[in-house]
Amino acid sequence: MSDVFDELKKFDAEYAPEGGITPGPESLPDGEYDFQITSADVEKTKKSGMPILRMGLRVVGGALDGRTLERASFLDKQKGINRLGADLITLGFDADTWTMAHGKSFGDELRAAIQRLAGVTFSGKKVTSDDVDQNGDHYHNIYINSLTRLAGMPQRPAPAVSPAPHPSWKPPPDNGLFVPGGTAPAYSDDDIPF
Repeated sequence: MSDVFDELKKFDAEYAPEGGITPGPESLPDGEYDFQITSADVEKTKKSGMPILRMGLRVVGGALDGRTLERASFLDKQKGINRLGADLITLGFDADTWTMAHGKSFGDELRAAIQRLAGVTFSGKKVTSDDVDQNGDHYHNIYINSLTRLAGMPQRPAPAVSPAPHPSWKPPPDNGLFVPGGTAPAYSDDDIPF
């Protein structure tokens, strides 16, 4: 009887393990979930070269806590770009200002925003559509409903740069309580009756 392990040696010369495939939304039952974005990157698909935003997600809380999946946004049609912009607004980005009228480029702003997506948490809904693709498979979507604040996690994406103070801001009057670089005045609680 031949040893199976000896037979497998014929693959030794070209053995190169490949990374696993991250499951998509189809791996979740339909319903409401809290998610944390674990990663985000734009790339082109291998077959068609279509630009796509891939967001790694992790379910936070509930029976499926810790389950990971990928949410893909196709960036090849205006409708998809507009939908992504709306999602980014929901996630706390100022994507409504990423327009030529505001002197900004959607592509440039998206490049910067992607670096700030990891760690953002949101409530979403997984939905299986009645529509089917050319293979007869149903579409599975994760809709971003609202930005959430989960314990120990940032509520909003970190700003790209520190915002400038509001034009009407003025420093507080010097009342002797704060001296930049100085020490705080000494106070006593001896006069408090309890």
